Amino acid sequence: MNLYFADDQQQRRFFRTMRLVHDDFMGYAQAAAAYCAINSQDRNKPVLEALNKNPLFWNSVLGSLQESAISAIGRLNDKAKQKNHLTQFLQMLEKQSPACVKAADNLRSAIDRQENFVSKILNLRNKLVAHTDFEAPLFAAFGFKDLTIPDFQAYWDDLMGALAQCDKAIFGDTPHGPEFDKTVFASITADTSSALRMLSEA
Repeated sequence: MNLYFADDQQQRRFFRTMRLVHDDFMGYAQAAAAYCAINSQDRNKPVLEALNKNPLFWNSVLGSLQESAISAIGRLNDKAKQKNHLTQFLQMLEKQSPACVKAADNLRSAIDRQENFVSKILNLRNKLVAHTDFEAPLFAAFGFKDLTIPDFQAYWDDLMGALAQCDKAIFGDTPHGPEFDKTVFASITADTSSALRMLSEA
């Protein structure tokens, strides 16, 4: 393991923050991937007919997935306090070995590339989830305006790719858990799409 700590407390804080970042990204994947998979069926007539048999339930599901995805991104990227999990992890990593510093630089670059996406999500969070903006257009409360399904996938791919490099810099080839697994988003998307197909065939 390529890490150096002044004391046990610093070590515990580092790994706790790393675990929070991991769990926030897993929460994001579980919500955003499922949300995107359901919405990608917008032209699949059999699936739409199946969903429309219980529209209140499915609208509730979509609303919950929206809020969960927004909340996860907020925990990871909220710049207002500069104490979000991702920033804390990045700052801790920048104080480690040269390999960790290089991985941290790549992570910071990924964060910068996704700034436009994150800003849009945080704007939705601030105006419609945390504090309802009654002047906001009605459609904004029911969807991610100016955001596409590929945007959600791109955020995951970019950040998770960088975090996997951080993981490698910290642990090398030593088995450990939990790992930053880039395949999770695609796996959830596939599972959700499969479930929707089975629902439409029932």
